[in-house]
Amino acid sequence: MNKLLVTALIASGLLASTMVSAEEVSGRGWYVGATAGYGRSNGGDIRQTGTAHARVPFVLDEADEYDLPVNVTGKAKNEDFGLGGLSVGYEWGTSSNIKPSIEFEGLYLSGNQKAHLKNKNTEVAVTPGTSTPVGENVEPGDHTFSNSADMRSFALMVNGIVGFDTGTIFTPYVGAGVGMAKTKLKNAKSAQTCKLYNGEGSCGLEMSNSQVVNHFNSDDSDSDYVFAAQAKLGVRAELSKAVSMFAEYRYLRLNSADYKFGSTVYQTHVETDAWRVKTDSTDFHFGTVGVQYAF
Repeated sequence: MNKLLVTALIASGLLASTMVSAEEVSGRGWYVGATAGYGRSNGGDIRQTGTAHARVPFVLDEADEYDLPVNVTGKAKNEDFGLGGLSVGYEWGTSSNIKPSIEFEGLYLSGNQKAHLKNKNTEVAVTPGTSTPVGENVEPGDHTFSNSADMRSFALMVNGIVGFDTGTIFTPYVGAGVGMAKTKLKNAKSAQTCKLYNGEGSCGLEMSNSQVVNHFNSDDSDSDYVFAAQAKLGVRAELSKAVSMFAEYRYLRLNSADYKFGSTVYQTHVETDAWRVKTDSTDFHFGTVGVQYAF
């Protein structure tokens, strides 16, 4: 998919050379557009870290107190996402069949993020304030979580687009763009599904007074700003001199993000630090349709 993005960027790079050497003939000039679509995410790796502090009365006395660093990882599931966007652009005419344009676009994405996480390495409980093991270890794969969150993203993009005049009402085009996005995870939940010390115990959802423990319960939302890039391939049909409809395939990538969620706060649960969640780059594949109006 990175090859597709590079190819589209190279094609869009024709903008500069075409605009310099060609005379305006039949460009649309200024236009505005709106688009909507549906697609799927192709999630990357996720890492969740934090520390649980076992203190009296959750242990018998101060000599038994310990800290357990938690480090669990997994991969985000592929999920359905909706996309909507507004754009404004300018298309130049040339003496050839190439029609370059530059476009400013705002995009809104909405969907869910889900993942199952587990510890790949042994989690070693230590005496508070030291690195001295206390003998309570969680072996690889014995500490698991089920995570979910509502994901909302707003991106501002600058696109370069190259259209190819076919002499008909249809204009195929390729384009690519870069920008920045604000990604937000809200209503985030992290449910522990297993924790075995030294391989002993039983797995199951961690409960507190008949409620599933959400380890992010004191603050279940956070956001981050990330780099965004996209490539698209489509065809536009001119219904009149001013109005066009288009359909396209769009690939969008949001770079890695860092989130900080609240500590776990229940009367029946040990104290924890705030939880850090890092997501790797997320790829999206959309099919979209839209309308444009040229002035």
